[in-house]
Amino acid sequence: MIAVRPFFVENNMKNGWIKLHRKLLENPIIKKPVYLSIWIILLLKANHKENKIMWNGNVLKIIEGAFVTSRKELASLSSVPETTIEDILNFLERQHQIRQQKTTKFRLITIIEWEKYQNSDNNSDNKPTTSRQQADTNNNDKNENNEKKKKKKKKKNMVTSVTSGEAAGVKELMDIFYKFNPSLNWGNLTYKKAAAALVKDYGLDEAKEMAAAAISIQDQPYSPTVTNPWELREKLVKVKKFFDNQNNQTKILEV
Repeated sequence: MIAVRPFFVENNMKNGWIKLHRKLLENPIIKKPVYLSIWIILLLKANHKENKIMWNGNVLKIIEGAFVTSRKELASLSSVPETTIEDILNFLERQHQIRQQKTTKFRLITIIEWEKYQNSDNNSDNKPTTSRQQADTNNNDKNENNEKKKKKKKKKNMVTSVTSGEAAGVKELMDIFYKFNPSLNWGNLTYKKAAAALVKDYGLDEAKEMAAAAISIQDQPYSPTVTNPWELREKLVKVKKFFDNQNNQTKILEV
């Protein structure tokens, strides 16, 4: 990880720094400077400790990694148009990097993996010594090696647990989502496991039919967000309910 000092000041975080993991280099937004700048701004604005605010007439606890903002504020900080801000936030939500709760003027944004990549002692050590930096570097290298071993083991377990027929089905199901969402990470084990589970539970043809149906409603208001196999598996009930509410008589899902 590398430390990045904020270039603006927020009421609850006047000093300190955040961490950027080198995995960011593998994220599609690394090739989109505007997306990347908004992502870093979100990280810089996120609370480093819990606090409470008034939200829709109620007291709301804001956890670490969350904060309240608006499109107007983010546009002011970044000089990016508000419509583009909305597109970027929706993209980050589809990629499971953030969650959003919206009102007419404001929104609560939560960085989903904040605790995973940010430690809890940022305030206690804003100026790491050379020895501390070297120790952090060694720990990072060790953690990355351990992470590679874990991923290799998970991948091996996944391959051995899926039959050849299911494996072929996983590829076909992933391909359907890739055509809709070109930024889909083909190497994501969570997506592959979800695809394998869908094929196993419903059969390849029905799983492909469900994926196509879910994708077909993504541009409609209030439709559940489904851009990958994991979201499809998690939101099958919501997708079915959406079609029921639209009085669609075609059999889409059997949940």
